[in-house]
Amino acid sequence: MKSIGVLKYSSLCCFLFLMAGAVFSQNRVIVPINEHLIPTENGSNEHIYNKVVSVSTQGELLEKIYNLENRPIEISKSSFKDPEGKQLLWKETQKFNELGEIDRIIIVDASSDSTKTKVFNNEKLLLELSCDEFSNCNGLFYPEDSEETIPVDRNIFEPNFSDIQGWFKFARENFKYPEIARKGKHEGTVWMGLRIGTNGELLESTGINAKELHPSLIKKVQEIIDAYHGEFSPALDKKGNPVEGWMYFNTDFYLLQTKTTRTVPKFDF
Repeated sequence: MKSIGVLKYSSLCCFLFLMAGAVFSQNRVIVPINEHLIPTENGSNEHIYNKVVSVSTQGELLEKIYNLENRPIEISKSSFKDPEGKQLLWKETQKFNELGEIDRIIIVDASSDSTKTKVFNNEKLLLELSCDEFSNCNGLFYPEDSEETIPVDRNIFEPNFSDIQGWFKFARENFKYPEIARKGKHEGTVWMGLRIGTNGELLESTGINAKELHPSLIKKVQEIIDAYHGEFSPALDKKGNPVEGWMYFNTDFYLLQTKTTRTVPKFDF
């Protein structure tokens, strides 16, 4: 059984349910994380940020990310259906710029696999976007130098596949569970990071949680990426200029006979 998904922003939740389980049994956990915002023990060892995880008096999971100079980078709160923190109901994330102003707000409704995103510049709304679980998005871009609004079908401030549905189709057609992983009953979710240049070129691809998975799973996803010849759309800065940036997507490898049930949503927006 498999599913292939695309993230709309760079903060990953592939370890959310593991963190939640640890935090619900404690008061507070501090996790060193890397540039991709995942624990250093599961990806690269480069310690870039600290994530402080705790539970509010209302039972919400609170996650606060700081750089090593203690400047806030991101704050999120999550609500769950179950006391163990495995079945997400919703998650709200606020990201901050270097001045400490809100750069964007992302709200996930796990019950409907939908997402709402707002992007700001100097507290002025630049983008409103709604997406469903199949990455069908619609929204409006509000240029600062114009009173007109521009319809958009993606977050233009993040890199992405130019044809998301085309990528889904290609990935499904080329997906095959590695035989060595099947025989060894190796499972897991592969999270890949793609660094996209200003002209939409693929500069780098990496399995960002490779340390926790069997190498054959990472290799298979890398093969699909290498065979894909579709185009990518670069991220834009707040002035509309293309900039280099990272995008992420996930591929699930789960065997039907193990009856493995995912406890986190397919996407984290």
